[in-house]
Amino acid sequence: MTKRHLGRATAALLLAGTAVACGSSTERTGSADIADSAGPGAFAVPAGLTATCGLLGYGSFSDTLGTPTGTDTLGDTVSGTDREKTVDCRQDVAHQANGTADLSKPQGTVETQLAFWRDVDTAKSQFPAERTVARDQLAKDAATTPVPGVGTEAFRYLNKESIGTAGTFVLVVRQSNLILTVQVTALGTTPFTDRQHTEIFDRMADHAKAALPVVRRAATAPAGS
Repeated sequence: MTKRHLGRATAALLLAGTAVACGSSTERTGSADIADSAGPGAFAVPAGLTATCGLLGYGSFSDTLGTPTGTDTLGDTVSGTDREKTVDCRQDVAHQANGTADLSKPQGTVETQLAFWRDVDTAKSQFPAERTVARDQLAKDAATTPVPGVGTEAFRYLNKESIGTAGTFVLVVRQSNLILTVQVTALGTTPFTDRQHTEIFDRMADHAKAALPVVRRAATAPAGS
């Protein structure tokens, strides 16, 4: 169900990242970060990287898009270099009746990408590069919106391919050396309203805020635990 916008954004980011100066302005949340000074950062790479996907919850989407369908979250390691390790977690969600998806209501796929950068400074430099790629290549009307109160800095946008009953919503969050990207591909039976857009974005922010401490703790747990 998910369109692979995250993969396209990552590829474009690798080309654009070195061209964005570290001193570029960013959308600040105003919240204190747990480790935002120079150094390795607060998020170590978990020993069981793909297993981290199974720790994520999706309760924040229950009202807007429904609950998880299927028993397992699918996690795929999509990249790994000397600069970063990334895992891509995907879960379908839908309103359900007697265990069957209710296709008369909105449903979607939630994709959570966790990029563990080697240090805080590298993550800081990548964040504005990612915003530039989103604004110049991916966002509807070339518009990104700052999101206060999620991580240290965050922005969101509606993908330009979104139309009527199909929307792709993206939230990008940095905290310390971690960049967390939530992408929701939502399908409705009628065109999504502005209010529904806002509700989906708000639930994505809730999902990200819940995920950050879970991901941080995952690095301290034994692999497979």
